Amino acid sequence: KILMGKLMLKAGIFLDMENLNLNGGWKMKLEIVKSLVEAQGTTVLRANVYLAVDSESERNDQDLRERRQKYRDGLRDAGFHIVGKEVKKFRNRDGSVTTKANADLDMAVDALLQGDNLDYILIGSGDGDFLRLVRALQNKGKRVDVLAFDNVSNELKREADYYFPGSTIPKLLPIPN
Repeated sequence: KILMGKLMLKAGIFLDMENLNLNGGWKMKLEIVKSLVEAQGTTVLRANVYLAVDSESERNDQDLRERRQKYRDGLRDAGFHIVGKEVKKFRNRDGSVTTKANADLDMAVDALLQGDNLDYILIGSGDGDFLRLVRALQNKGKRVDVLAFDNVSNELKREADYYFPGSTIPKLLPIPN
């Protein structure tokens, strides 16, 4: 696509919301993420967020259901497609319950498939498990940047074409009281 004589790159955003939220990105403003990507000379064609969904807990707790629905509505209002991964619960030997909902594989597959039609990809996660995804996309000729906050894999930072430390991006996070 050419806009005013300038080639516009096609971009995709793939955000691992569980990782971002747990590592300093809670309440980040997704419109700022989109602006950051567009500032790279791109047009955003795909914008996906990956998050855990605990349908059982939401069925049993109306307040929780309303809060999570409001959160998901905000993600949609910001123009993001939600890919939810249902939480699985496991009972440990001691009787405690562990919950697990890992959407990493879903995100990686989507980025690889959708990336065929993209020039630029932003991965939002500090998880070193995405190192191979970054390399695979780069091997396909894509520019791949990473946005993360705390607990970021050093290998992922080095492998990305550019690493955006989320805490340094103006207006991305709400100003603390």
